[in-house]
Amino acid sequence: MNFQRFALGDMARLSAELRGVGAGATCMEDVAASACRHLYEHLQDEEDRPACPLVRFFLTFPYGRLPDDLQAFARSMLPNGSEPWPGMRCLTLLGTAGDRPEWNARSASAGHKAIPFHSAKFIGAFPMLSNLIRQFGISIDNVINPSLAFFLEQGGRSFNVFHVPDAQNSPLVPAQESFVLPFAIRSVLGFGGPLPSGDIYIMVLFSRVSISADTAALFKTLSLSLKLATIPFERRVFSAGLPEDRPPELSPDEECPLLRAIVANLEDLLAVHERVVAEQSARLRVEGECLVAANATLQAKTAELEQTNSLLKNEIAHRERVEGELLVAHRLESVGQLAAGIAHEINTPTQYVGDNTRFLQGTFAQLCTLCGHYDALLDAARQGAAVPAALVTRVEDARRQVDWDYLRDEIPQAFQQSMEGIERVAKIVGAMKDFSHMGTGEKALTDLNKAIETTITVAHNEWKYVAEVVTEFDPDLPPVLCRAHEFNQVVLNLLVNAAHAIGDVVHGGGDGKGVITVRTSRDGDWAEVRVGDTGTGIPEAIRHRIFDPFFTTKAVGRGTGQGLAIARSIVVDKHGGTITFETEIGKGTTFIVRLPIGGNAVAEAERQP
Repeated sequence: MNFQRFALGDMARLSAELRGVGAGATCMEDVAASACRHLYEHLQDEEDRPACPLVRFFLTFPYGRLPDDLQAFARSMLPNGSEPWPGMRCLTLLGTAGDRPEWNARSASAGHKAIPFHSAKFIGAFPMLSNLIRQFGISIDNVINPSLAFFLEQGGRSFNVFHVPDAQNSPLVPAQESFVLPFAIRSVLGFGGPLPSGDIYIMVLFSRVSISADTAALFKTLSLSLKLATIPFERRVFSAGLPEDRPPELSPDEECPLLRAIVANLEDLLAVHERVVAEQSARLRVEGECLVAANATLQAKTAELEQTNSLLKNEIAHRERVEGELLVAHRLESVGQLAAGIAHEINTPTQYVGDNTRFLQGTFAQLCTLCGHYDALLDAARQGAAVPAALVTRVEDARRQVDWDYLRDEIPQAFQQSMEGIERVAKIVGAMKDFSHMGTGEKALTDLNKAIETTITVAHNEWKYVAEVVTEFDPDLPPVLCRAHEFNQVVLNLLVNAAHAIGDVVHGGGDGKGVITVRTSRDGDWAEVRVGDTGTGIPEAIRHRIFDPFFTTKAVGRGTGQGLAIARSIVVDKHGGTITFETEIGKGTTFIVRLPIGGNAVAEAERQP
């Protein structure tokens, strides 16, 4: 496939191929070698040569479990006087493929076999490495001290890519004289993410063709495919080594369900995403060809006005269908991006429901023992004779052992917490069901307050780390004639934008939290929804462009520039409403959505002279 013209269809095909590189492998080292070789051979330039002279796969791995030769290499890179420790992570070269013979064997690498992550300061001495970690969106502390908790929180989502569009003379890419310039390296691209151990896998492409930001963004999905190929071999990393390079950190009963759930989630996410991408890519290509043919017909047959008008109407109908399909694709993509957050939101109440159930199970056994003693005491009392003192003593001892006073207080709380957890899971599942429901395509009377509440619940993981959400709903707002699933998409896009704007101010929640305020009200025959944030505000120079398709100021992988464009299309084009904004630099932005309560007919009537 041509790397210079890498598109959605290529991404879908390569994603499926990467998931299969583990077939026949016995360890992660085999998978890494196969993946590097596959990318080296299949990504080509305009002359059908390998587009990437060098492709490499790295894994952060504990020093104490490295083979002896890699331990010796890692020690040789440490500063004078510094000593390694068993858990010290080393960026370990597992796979390599390239133009030169020595680039096709891990053991032949001169300077990158095992780079020790001795400290944040030491990592900072490698500009490309430290910037790669930052562009991924991972803190250096999480790389130096990985954990399962980090994977459970972050493992279900895709990470940003590391992208250097112009590698020549870039301070981020070393070996300019010996490698970059002689081999005409134009761009560098890295992608990867965390494994269940918390360690990070990284694939790096050194390309002789320029890699655009749009192409780089497509590799976020490929990182998930590569993860699926590597996860089965996380316990056996090297081809020559102990039966398990890593001891299990979880019991098999805990680990297997966890990994099965993670793999199933990733497979579902990738399958849906790739199917939508493939279908939309094919349809857009067909429709594009139809548009070109229609334009040629219009130019060649200007005299046949009636026939030309008919063709034009057909093409407009095709375009509307394509726009509708793009909206569906965007919605499915949103659901896919929310999936990991929803899983995380459900996991927490499920955990304490399980904990309380186990507590009640153990308590029941203790109470059964106590009841047995009371039964004996009751039998003695029924016989009419004096109750033996020893029997009374046994009852009292049993009561103390089960700590009845403590259980009398804790058991109702356990039931209450379990019910709250079940209600929380039911609320999340119900919200996701309502949000995902595509409807019949026809407009229906919709409770906007309830629809907004549903979307806020579904998007909880998108904003909870950076903001608090305050709602001020008009209880007297009447139902509005609209397509509920499209309105939900507008609210979701505005909430995500607000969270991103606040995140730029509070730096991911490290500097406190901002506030997202959602208000509803009625203004005559119009329903008004306001979504405000305490973010950075919109610079005056770009305010006229924010509703343009594909216009974004966000980093690669954080936004596609379609959210506000789709919101405007839904509100204005499909519902005859308006969407405007008020903004002030340093204080925040408020988006105002106005919908005619009775549908487009109200809007059209008000536009009449």
